[in-house]
Amino acid sequence: LALAALAFGVAHVTAIDIDAEAVRAAGENARLNDVTTRMRVVHGGPDALEGRWALVVANILAAPLIEMAPVLASRVAHAGRLVLSGIPAALQGEVEHAYRRVGMHVFEARTRAGWSAIVL
Repeated sequence: LALAALAFGVAHVTAIDIDAEAVRAAGENARLNDVTTRMRVVHGGPDALEGRWALVVANILAAPLIEMAPVLASRVAHAGRLVLSGIPAALQGEVEHAYRRVGMHVFEARTRAGWSAIVL
């Protein structure tokens, strides 16, 4: 996701993952794509970082998205966007409810082939 954001014009990104192998692979991909000066890679969850960003994206399972709602919402800057994906369509309502409880508003939601993405 971080590499895609860079390809679409985001100037600098911070990529995080709880899986050490995913962090290693992201760092290697940044090197191979010559974007190491624009991409920081951090091992940990969203609580491992401080700060707020205009765009936050997460492509993980519905249960962790629901559990992380308070901390993910706290990482979104005022008037920023949070994009969640990797959500089975049957669980979209539950995920939306979790983010509404922490003050987020659904901007857009799309479903394709049984999977949903939500922009808050």
